[in-house]
Amino acid sequence: DGSRTNLKKNIKIFDKNIKYIHFPSSLYKRLYYSIKLIKTKYVMLGCDDEFYVSSSLAKCVKFLLLNKDFVSCTGRAISFNFKNNSIIANNIYPLLKNRKLIHSDPNKRIEKHFSNYEQGHLYAVSETKIWKIAAKTVFSKEYNFYAAWELQFEYLLPFSKKSLVLPNLLWLRSKENEPIRDTSPSMSFSNSFSNWWTKKRYLKEKKIFIKSMKLACKRLNKITKNKNLPEIEKAFEIINKDYMSNLHYLKKDFFYPLYKIVYYTYRYTPYLKKLIQ
Repeated sequence: DGSRTNLKKNIKIFDKNIKYIHFPSSLYKRLYYSIKLIKTKYVMLGCDDEFYVSSSLAKCVKFLLLNKDFVSCTGRAISFNFKNNSIIANNIYPLLKNRKLIHSDPNKRIEKHFSNYEQGHLYAVSETKIWKIAAKTVFSKEYNFYAAWELQFEYLLPFSKKSLVLPNLLWLRSKENEPIRDTSPSMSFSNSFSNWWTKKRYLKEKKIFIKSMKLACKRLNKITKNKNLPEIEKAFEIINKDYMSNLHYLKKDFFYPLYKIVYYTYRYTPYLKKLIQ
């Protein structure tokens, strides 16, 4: 819990395996701290706005136990909200359907994953010793673009081993409250990956990023006995091209400053927001 108030007295713990930890700090510091707390063979990063189907979690663990050449296993997801006395549900992450990365070449797995990108590893049940190497790399430094930690996990885990998405419903995400944003660079929409990847002012940080990712892959290769070298630049260039091809024209070129003015005026002006709604 990274909030200022310690809620231990307000929370009733129903199981001895559940631990509440108050650690008022940044997201990166909290998640880096969590690495040393994990003692189990498998790990999953779970969010506070989600509920998990225990039978599907068990199937993921069973699959990984029986398939040692896989690093992670996950399932499908839906979101839900409560409006006008009805429960509204939606299929989220639709591209997870029938998704599997099983090529023997890790760079081929990454290429397939990034060419038709969908978050499929960040919240997956994963092998702890692999996850910890990725987590130490990711949470030791925050980079100045949105969803930095997601993209790093989505590269490092499938680079290490194969991965699979089961057809089972695994988690349900609540849309009843707005997600927390703008608390740090990687949690803010203000700087996209594509902008960070292509602008000269981020060149030094980009080099640090690539070097760090290559070092993490080297550590992963020692565990997996893989001899393939990572193709970091090639992989993230795929993400960049995909982002630009799907970018609305109002967010491109000379339109972009105007778009940002309108967006942030709307976002941070309550009266205007109510008027538009």
